[in-house]
Amino acid sequence: MIWQLQLDLDRYLYVQPDPLADYIDMFNGAPMSKKWRRPKLRVFNDAAPTPDFMGFCLGAPAVSDKAKSIIESMDRIEAEFLELPRVKGGKFWLLNVASKIDALDASRSNLSAGGERYIFNDFDPTDMPPLFKVPDVDSEIFATVTFGNTLIEHQLSGVALADPSKSVFRSILLGEEINAFEGLKP
Repeated sequence: MIWQLQLDLDRYLYVQPDPLADYIDMFNGAPMSKKWRRPKLRVFNDAAPTPDFMGFCLGAPAVSDKAKSIIESMDRIEAEFLELPRVKGGKFWLLNVASKIDALDASRSNLSAGGERYIFNDFDPTDMPPLFKVPDVDSEIFATVTFGNTLIEHQLSGVALADPSKSVFRSILLGEEINAFEGLKP
């Protein structure tokens, strides 16, 4: 099964680049280290704990040094780690997933804003990188069970793995739990 990476903006501190409009469409699965410039950051939910996965921009979370080291050590990872300004004294990196796989069943998926549901073609997830994006859905990162198990093993915080066949937006409106990956505690 494939999972949809979601960040916990309610329980943890998060940041946004300032101005946000300069970064909103940047993270489309393409490498960008050559043109990267560290942004100014706006901090939100400042009194909350600082997680290993922190909100930054659609399709691109900020990750702690600990999370960066763990992700970099994974087999088949295709991602860049772009330096961010320190947050509460901690070193953080923007996780730019640079792997795009045409695995979505477009005829069964719903890409309409607010009702997104992602249905994947039949394939062997062990043949895929642990994190990836799909064409036409730049704002989402998808993960394999290998990535989920790594989150649990290393007790990384601030991230949930949702069932992509269900609308996350609808689940939020109904007050339902977003995380569907057994054993993961966001």
